[in-house]
Amino acid sequence: MPTNCNALDDLKNSEFIAIYEDKYSKIEIVYSKHGIEKALTLEIKFVVGMGHFLQFVEISDEPILKNKTPLSLNIWDIEKIKDINILYLTPSYDRTQKVEIIFEAKTGSLLKLSIYPTIDDEEDCCYFLEQTTTIYKKECYELFSMDSYKKHLAIALKAHGSQLTPHGLPYSFHIISVATEIINVIVAENLSKEEADITIGCALLHDVLEDTTYLLQNEDINPKILDGVKALTKDKNLPKELQMADSLKRLKKLPRYIQMVKLADRITNLGVPPEHWGDEKKKSYQEEARVIQDELRSPEYILNIKLEDKIDEYNRYIKEHK
Repeated sequence: MPTNCNALDDLKNSEFIAIYEDKYSKIEIVYSKHGIEKALTLEIKFVVGMGHFLQFVEISDEPILKNKTPLSLNIWDIEKIKDINILYLTPSYDRTQKVEIIFEAKTGSLLKLSIYPTIDDEEDCCYFLEQTTTIYKKECYELFSMDSYKKHLAIALKAHGSQLTPHGLPYSFHIISVATEIINVIVAENLSKEEADITIGCALLHDVLEDTTYLLQNEDINPKILDGVKALTKDKNLPKELQMADSLKRLKKLPRYIQMVKLADRITNLGVPPEHWGDEKKKSYQEEARVIQDELRSPEYILNIKLEDKIDEYNRYIKEHK
C-alpha cells in the first residue's frame, strides 16, 4: 500500500487552514503544524486486472493541485484536524480503501469526512465525499467526579485523623479500599455518574459517624450521601446483637447503589483477620457477613458474587476448616 505514514501522522492534531479538490480523484488539505503551513494530498488510484479491483490512496506531502477549488462542504467552522485513518472496505482480493478525516469545529463538535471511490456509467472513476452528522461533542465522560472524590476523601481524612486499622495501617487504607471496590464495578453495575458519586461518597465517609466524633452536618454534603452514611452507621443505643439488623433494615429502604457500600465494606474486611481474634470471633464475623449477603442479596451483581467468594475463602483463617 503506497501510504506515507509520516505524512498522515503529521496531519493529526494540526490547525486546519483549507481543503481543495479537483474534479475526480485528488484532495489537498492545507494545515499548520507548529506554526509551519503544510499541504497533504490524497489521490485515489484504481487498478483493475485478472478479474479483481484495487483502489488505494496515494499520499503526498507536496501540494500538487494547480487549479484549486475549495471543497463544497459546510466546513467554515472547522478549527483543527484531529485524526485521519485509512480503512479497508473489502477483502484483500478486491481491496478498497476508505479515508476518514476527523475535524474539530470551533464549537467543540467533531465532524467526519469520508472519502471513497464511486464508479458509474458517466465517469470512469471519481471519489465520493460525505459529511456525516456530529460524532460526539466535548462532554464529561468521567465514570465519577474526581472533585467529589477528593472532597469526600479530605473530609474522611480529617475525621479519622491518626486512627489506624486493626493491622496498624492509616485508616485511609480502609476507606480508600472500600471506595476502590465501588469504582472497580461502576461499569459492571451500570451506575450513572451521579449514582457513582453518591456511592463513592458514602464509601469514603461510611465510618465517620460510627467511629469518630466528627460532625458531618457541618460539611456541604449531598443529602443522599448523608442519608447513606447514617444508614451504614450502627445505632449504638441498641443492644449490640441488634445493631447490624437495624442498620441493614434502614439500608434496604435506600437505593441499591448505596447498599453496595455495605457489601464493599465487608469484602474489604474479609481479608486477614487481626492477630488477637480467636476462632469464635472469626466465625461470628463470617456469619455476620452471610447475614449481610442474605439481606442485600442480588445474585446477578458483581459485589454479591465477590462477597460470597470472600466468605468461602475466609475459612482458611478458621482452624476447623484448615
